[in-house]
Amino acid sequence: MPTIHQLVRNGRERLLTQLRGSSVPIAGFLESLGASAPQRVPGTAIFLTSTSDATPHALLHSLKHYRALHERNVPRR
Repeated sequence: MPTIHQLVRNGRERLLTQLRGSSVPIAGFLESLGASAPQRVPGTAIFLTSTSDATPHALLHSLKHYRALHERNVPRR
């Protein structure tokens, strides 16, 4: 059992390192929204993130596919 625990822990650390390396800084993301504002839809969206200075990957993925943002977007740590 300790071997599986260590394997999961190492894999999680590698994944977090990879995600942090490919993350978009929140300041740059907000600046890009000013240049071309996406369509807004009613409601609130909550996006989980591990860092407070990066744009949540789920938010970027949602924006890419739906080409819209909710009226209120809340990043949560």
